[in-house]
Amino acid sequence: MDSTIIGAVIGAIAAIVAAFITVISKKREREKREELEREAQSASKSLSKAQREKYGFFADALITKIEFTDLEPNCVTTREWRGLRVGEHTAIAAIPGFFSISSGEFTRRPAIIAKNADFPKAIAMRHIRESQQSIEYSLEIAGMMTTHDPKLDCTVQVAHRGAFLMSREEVDQAYPTGFRNEYQRIYVEIPLDELRLEVMFPVGYNAETFPVAFVGRSEVTADLELHRIRSGFQRTERGAQLRIEEPLLGYSYAIYWVSPAKAAVAAKSTN
Repeated sequence: MDSTIIGAVIGAIAAIVAAFITVISKKREREKREELEREAQSASKSLSKAQREKYGFFADALITKIEFTDLEPNCVTTREWRGLRVGEHTAIAAIPGFFSISSGEFTRRPAIIAKNADFPKAIAMRHIRESQQSIEYSLEIAGMMTTHDPKLDCTVQVAHRGAFLMSREEVDQAYPTGFRNEYQRIYVEIPLDELRLEVMFPVGYNAETFPVAFVGRSEVTADLELHRIRSGFQRTERGAQLRIEEPLLGYSYAIYWVSPAKAAVAAKSTN
């Protein structure tokens, strides 16, 4: 994979993000934001096309699910890759991965919990760097993945505690400015045909959920992209699901929620 080309396109996306943030003209703000977002979308599509056609590492789908098992909160995050493969000009020895949380701690390291039986090579988890709130890992492929291999399906799971604030009062105090809600996001690093994101709260935890798209890893919202993906959002009995076709490379997609009042959370915790 040519890091110079990819770095240049990602650099262009980063420059567009910076331009987003510094727009100050109130009269033309909406028009300028839309123009910049179209440029970011174009840069993302160009990079995605290059990776698929020339440098070849992509997947049919990435499915990410976070389940809150209690109000502490203890959570389990599952990341499922479907149809991982490489193009004719590429062979890879490992698939990099990264989990991070803004607070709290990991209670279980990432582990492979499933792999399709027809993939003919061993896949091993290697933990590279760890801290209380971040874990870098790689899925190492015996003998490398090549274009002659079948598609790989692989699921990784991790557990953590205390990564989210559970009441509206706590959220308001912690985030007085900026994006003032808790969310679960996924950043698109390789071309995907489909992205799915699910959040599942404890039974009786009544948070109102919404979809959002961000440019890059920032909290700058991408309104045009949100308009495109909104139809794939669905609230469920215990949270929400978001399904996105052809997610943009270099964008983040998230489900965010308006947390209930502290009194409601306290009442739930005593039941």
